[in-house]
This record gives sequence, structure tokens and C-alpha cells, in this order.
Amino acid sequence: MEFYHVFEVSEVTEDMPRSTDSDPDSNSTIAALRRGWQGQPRIIRWPVYTFAIWAVLVMLIQISAPAPNVESMPTSCPEGSLNCVRVAADGTSFRADGLQPPLVEDTIGEARRVIWLWLEEEQGGKHLRSNSEQMGAVLFFHGQDNTNFWFFPDDIFALTECESGGNRTLVTLQSQSRLGVGDIGENHARLSSLITYLNDYQWSGESCDFFDPDDPINTID
Repeated sequence: MEFYHVFEVSEVTEDMPRSTDSDPDSNSTIAALRRGWQGQPRIIRWPVYTFAIWAVLVMLIQISAPAPNVESMPTSCPEGSLNCVRVAADGTSFRADGLQPPLVEDTIGEARRVIWLWLEEEQGGKHLRSNSEQMGAVLFFHGQDNTNFWFFPDDIFALTECESGGNRTLVTLQSQSRLGVGDIGENHARLSSLITYLNDYQWSGESCDFFDPDDPINTID
């Protein structure tokens, strides 16, 4: 009777790292950085920690409040809302508290352009959508503004059209928060600032009904 012995040969070369192996230089560098950071005084470490937490919270706020796809002017603020303000001449004003819809002595296109200018240059906001309705007789604008510090994204809507029986441009405005139950007066302050800006702007005096469809502002969607 013959016996056969089977031997398993496991070859391990020096070039093949084991699962428990680690780079001693890398570990020592990380350890040195950790010791260096922990050795910093609290007056340096705590502001950095605070800023990091704030940055993460701001990022989460942006993620949780994406821009809505709105193609036309809202007809009203949500019923009973505490984070929406509307200023309109058709009786749908909401939480306006004395604010009046602006009447602009210029074209509906120029009025919308100036609103865009105010949002980006004065507020640091951004344009989201512009389009025209009723063969260019009504222009819609949707932009985003952010609150200070926490950068909560809010929506601002504007509609420019000729006033009934006149040559001036009537502006309807609505500012609305995306998050939260109340706005702590933020939306009212925003529209108040915009209305003051429009009232103080030097307008050309042109009739409201001039509309140039080739103007880039009227072709952006």
C-alpha cells in the first residue's frame, strides 16, 4: 500500500503586502498631523469646528430645498402661510402690510430686466426662469434669493404687464420661503427693498407695450 502526502505550499514574497501591513511613513504622518492639531489652543480649534458644522448645515439646507419648476406667476400665496408675501393690484395681496405694487414708466421688458439686475447685483441672487405669455403682453420672472448667514433659499416671482387703460408697466411681486413655517419678516423686507429700488430707478418713459422678442432676456427659459 502506498501513501501519498500532499503538501500545500504558500509562497509569500516580500513585494506582496499582507492584509495587516500598513505604510509606516503614512501612519507617522497622520499621527504627527493629529498631534499637531490637538496641540493647537482651543481659541483656534473651536472656531474651525464651528465653521465646519455651519458649512455642513448650510449644505444640508441647500440639498433639502431644491429649486421648484415654476413656469408661470403664482396666483396667490398659500392660504394661511406665514412665509409668503404678495404685492398685487388685483386684490390678491397677502401680508403686504402697506406695500403697493410698483407702476413703472417703461416697457414691460425693461421692468423685468431691472428686477433681474436688482436680484443679482444688489442681493447676490440668481435667475431661474424667464418667459413671456399672451404673445409677449405679460412677462414672467422667477429668481432665487438667499437669507443671510444660513443661506435659506427663497423664491421671488415677478410679473410685468401694462396697467389697465394706461401706458405704464404694472409689477406684481411675490416672495416665498421654501423651508420653515415662518419667515421672521424676511420676505416682506425683500419686497420692500425691491419696490424701493424700482420706485427710485431712472426709467426711460417709454410706453409699456413695446416688446422686443429678439432681446436675450425674453428668450431665456
